[in-house]
Amino acid sequence: NTWSVVTDAPVTEKKWTVTDVVQGLEYEFRVTAVNSSGLGEPSCETDSVFAREPIKPPGAVRDLKVTDSTYSTVSLAWTPPTHQGNEVANGCIVEMKSSGSTTWTRCNTVPVGVTSYTVKNLKAMGMYFLRVRAVNEGGLGEPLELDNYVLAMPPPVTPKFRLDETFKSFLIIKEGNSLQVQLPFQASPLPEIIWVKDGLPLPNHATVTYTNDATQLFISACQRSDSGIYSIILKNAFGQDSISFEIRATAIPKPPGPLTLNENVPNTVTVSWEPSTDELLDGHLHYVVMKRDSGRPTWHTMGDNIFNNKFTVLNIIPGCKYYFKVLAKNDLGCSEPSDSQEPWCVAKQKDHIALKVPNKKGVNNMSAPQFTVKLKTHIATPGSDVCMSCSVKGHPPPNVTWFKNNTYIGNYANFWSTNVCGVCSLCIFNASPRENGVYMVMAENSAGKATCSTRLTVRE
Repeated sequence: NTWSVVTDAPVTEKKWTVTDVVQGLEYEFRVTAVNSSGLGEPSCETDSVFAREPIKPPGAVRDLKVTDSTYSTVSLAWTPPTHQGNEVANGCIVEMKSSGSTTWTRCNTVPVGVTSYTVKNLKAMGMYFLRVRAVNEGGLGEPLELDNYVLAMPPPVTPKFRLDETFKSFLIIKEGNSLQVQLPFQASPLPEIIWVKDGLPLPNHATVTYTNDATQLFISACQRSDSGIYSIILKNAFGQDSISFEIRATAIPKPPGPLTLNENVPNTVTVSWEPSTDELLDGHLHYVVMKRDSGRPTWHTMGDNIFNNKFTVLNIIPGCKYYFKVLAKNDLGCSEPSDSQEPWCVAKQKDHIALKVPNKKGVNNMSAPQFTVKLKTHIATPGSDVCMSCSVKGHPPPNVTWFKNNTYIGNYANFWSTNVCGVCSLCIFNASPRENGVYMVMAENSAGKATCSTRLTVRE
């Protein structure tokens, strides 16, 4: 703690070079003013300093570049400066100035000893100038500045939707329910987001929100008028992307009106009904016609996707009683049925057809049976009715007999056959797997005989 005087006489200048020092030792210095009255109070001592050869400030760093950026940070990397002798850098200082400012401010108060640094707490989309200076005991080196300003934003990315398997291009929503559709995307800078419905701006009750990586459509209570094609466009300076999806807002349809049943063609029933009151409101509404044998509980669909108010049911068996019902159907489901109150029955009476064959003496008009339309293969579900038909000609008119697996089919309760003017039909009611097999029809007259066969498969 001993202070030594290093000047022999008072110094009039404001600087002095101390030469009597030992290399490697650490020294502190202070100055005392003096006049004719004596010595004044000494100054504060300096920071301690080692006696050694002078150190030059380091050179400029090299290869300064931006390695990453977000809306609040910019990451930098560089190469240390080259050095000779004792010009080694002890660290680096990063400085920045914002657009419109002329003052450089330090981003770090303590020199960083690595060759990278992340500038934080930036303003999104702000414009900044950045530079780096190496530092050692000799002072600050020359700064190296980026060639251009940097925007606080992620690296440029062309807009693109990031959709997965949960995205649906067709949505059915019940009238009155809320709708929320969220679409994630990636883009930098943030894109302009445009929503349209059927090419027009969205209605006022539709709300669109967005974040840095997603946009969302929200409708608190959907109306039928909200049905349509919705398109979204993402657009920034580096490109654009678009996507569309369909929304169909609807409700369970109201049932059709009363049914009317008519037999316009023998062995058929034409079912007519008043339209559902929702028919004009829903372009996708259609009708389903179903039939049930009075002796069975199971309903069978006779017609679907019917867009008018009339349908003809074929293969009505004379003597059987049937009930019919009609349902209105749309994308959301089926209405309550409108059904026939009383069963429908076709009488078993058959019209007698008398054919007058001209008598041509000396001409033989006999011909063996020949099938002009053959049986087709049938695949049916359990409980359904199966009707197989064919056409045969011959003279005299042939007698027709049906066989299953080469066994004659007699008067079984669930089998019914007809032969009208050469059109032969076999109907099997409430088919089950036990009806599986090969069915053959044999036509025979005095001129010969012919057969035709098919296979029936009943399975789920």
